[in-house]
Amino acid sequence: GMNNAYHITIIDPNGKAAGSFSLDRKQEVVTREQKQALFKSSRIPLKAVEGIVKNLPSQMCHFEGIEVHNGKLYVFVAGLGQQRKNRAVDIFSLDGKYMYRGVFDFGEDNTLLFSPFGNFRIVKDHLYVVLENEEGDVSVVKYKIVLP
Repeated sequence: GMNNAYHITIIDPNGKAAGSFSLDRKQEVVTREQKQALFKSSRIPLKAVEGIVKNLPSQMCHFEGIEVHNGKLYVFVAGLGQQRKNRAVDIFSLDGKYMYRGVFDFGEDNTLLFSPFGNFRIVKDHLYVVLENEEGDVSVVKYKIVLP
């Protein structure tokens, strides 16, 4: 997938392109303040944070991951800051027909803990997620879910 243009190419098991699809969505702008907020509770020195923030893009990518569950394609919408209170997913048929957007909501007091290792996993009929509450307590939570 090209997440800066919301374009996904379907590749068959032999590595050949078998079609593609896309959604016409505008990229969200990311402010300097939003980028700095990502490092608010980190132990990275302020000078290093400034260098990192300066080099981060000023537009969000459209999605963070693609998975297949129950014969449907789940495209996980990128989120930042307050958007980490939930996790949006665009759901497509395997041939690329857009079906709808769903949202996993973690409640008002919880935030999805960001990690490059992906603190959000669907395994069969359960969702495993790492959440941080307003007091800073971190928990691994297992939800029973029913996927469409």
